[in-house]
Amino acid sequence: MADIHFLNDLLDVEVPAPEDGDVLYWDEAASLWKCKPMVAAGGIVERLVRASSDDIEVHWNGSAWVVSLTSDAWYVGYFDYGYQKMGGAGRFLNIYIPKGATIIHAYLKQTARTTDASTGVKSRIRGEKNASPA
Repeated sequence: MADIHFLNDLLDVEVPAPEDGDVLYWDEAASLWKCKPMVAAGGIVERLVRASSDDIEVHWNGSAWVVSLTSDAWYVGYFDYGYQKMGGAGRFLNIYIPKGATIIHAYLKQTARTTDASTGVKSRIRGEKNASPA
């Protein structure tokens, strides 16, 4: 998809794209109107994994990896070595970072839904730049 420099080209009027907020644009390949968030320098983007097709849970059952696309859990760590073979992934779509932008800090905030007496959680977080995520 091309960079968004102008919102539209109606009657040869060029309207500059905003520095933050959302931009409505036409996706020619999908034949759909789509909305893309724009963030000003120093801005904050907060997005949730919206669809069940955008997350996955995996764990080792002792003899094979089990994959669930319908789990309501997204594991981000383990509290003891007996449970270290578990994990999850999420896909965050339609987050637009302007060309040439520098990301100084990025955070992923997880909220626990159960309690445990452990004092620490071990985890590994990875990201992937992919214009067409699976």
